[in-house]
Amino acid sequence: VTAGASPIGIRRGIEQATRSAVE
Repeated sequence: VTAGASPIGIRRGIEQATRSAVE
């Protein structure tokens, strides 16, 4: 996790990746 990345952006990225994996 990069110090400059915002938690919201990270969570959104994880959610999108998980959604793609599930679908």
